[in-house]
Amino acid sequence: IRDRRSLSATDFAPLAAVPNWRLYNLQYGKHGDATEQFFEKANIADLSPHIKDFSDLSGYIDKLDQVISVDTSVAHLAGALGKSVWLLEPTPPDYRWLLNRKTTPWYPTMRIFRQPNRGDWLSVLQEVESAMISLTSTLAQEAAKKNIRVNSVAPGSILFSGGGWERRMQEDPEGIQSFVDANIAFGRFGRPEEVADVVVFLASE
Repeated sequence: IRDRRSLSATDFAPLAAVPNWRLYNLQYGKHGDATEQFFEKANIADLSPHIKDFSDLSGYIDKLDQVISVDTSVAHLAGALGKSVWLLEPTPPDYRWLLNRKTTPWYPTMRIFRQPNRGDWLSVLQEVESAMISLTSTLAQEAAKKNIRVNSVAPGSILFSGGGWERRMQEDPEGIQSFVDANIAFGRFGRPEEVADVVVFLASE
């Protein structure tokens, strides 16, 4: 069952390329060298070394806007915390997720992306990619209604708006990115108005 519901980290490469999303890996445990190299190449922040228990994991999930996960305990934890979570589910599914529906009675904030055919993860990831792009558009429209300007930067980067972020991004983009990453990672950043940040958790058991 585990093999059937699992994805490798590199399978998420198309999602890492979606513009204006910043990806964070919270799949705890040791990773192989190839996975670590992929995270670095795809600009995915690996926070797993900082996760010792579910308390740590809950704290990180609380900082995220969106969770994307295969069927693991992390998906359940995100759902229990009331976070928006997209579950990637194989065919046939685990009985708990029922059949032919995108929602679940267990977690109101969960959306289920199902394989149309057994083993077809490609279609699932394409649907998720489309949903990510759609969500970005929705957030941009909401920001426009609030008269907040969002500055689009490179794929996989933080979105900044307001304050002096635009000037600072132009002067020292790597420095600002590192500052934001570190503060989000260690729970010191909260949700300031300057950062219109879309972050995501990837889980591949």
